[in-house]
Amino acid sequence: MAVTRDIAAARIESETQDYVERLRIQREEGQYTMHKQTQSANIGAFTVEKQAEVGVAGAQALGQMGANGAGDVNLGSSSEGFNMGAMMASIAVGGAVGQNIAGAMNQVMGNMSQTSQPQAVPPAVPTTAYHVAFNGQATGPFELSVLAQMTVNGQLTVDSLVWKSGMPQWAKAGTVPELQALFASSIPPIPPIEQQ
Repeated sequence: MAVTRDIAAARIESETQDYVERLRIQREEGQYTMHKQTQSANIGAFTVEKQAEVGVAGAQALGQMGANGAGDVNLGSSSEGFNMGAMMASIAVGGAVGQNIAGAMNQVMGNMSQTSQPQAVPPAVPTTAYHVAFNGQATGPFELSVLAQMTVNGQLTVDSLVWKSGMPQWAKAGTVPELQALFASSIPPIPPIEQQ
């Protein structure tokens, strides 16, 4: 009996650890989902910010080129003359800056006309979980699927004490309407053998 009790306790402990691990994974997945939804909801602002940074960098490059005299047209008697390469570079940078600013403004205006609501995360599926008294100790909580397995293994009987949130006190599992179906399919106990 002691060995069986130790095996049952070890099995219940491992099932409890498995349940706790599944809850942790569900919580982390929910947090990850919320994080990704927040990123998706704010992607427009991030894009506009990056486009503005590119525009500022382009404007600074143009200003620097102007300060250095690049792109000047000198038709006088100086030997510098017309700097075609610098002029083309100035036009290209100016065009890129203009396109970035126009793209940012188009996106901002487009986002203003659309009302984008972030998708709501559905709430977790409610599960019923019961605590079970073993050797005077409360264990669990266990979901109904685990309790069904415990019934098959003989760890949970109609006389086992159970409790869940909302119950005023511990009750025998066989008297809890929600758990009665677990015992309907279980094999009845073998009667003691009469000795002659």
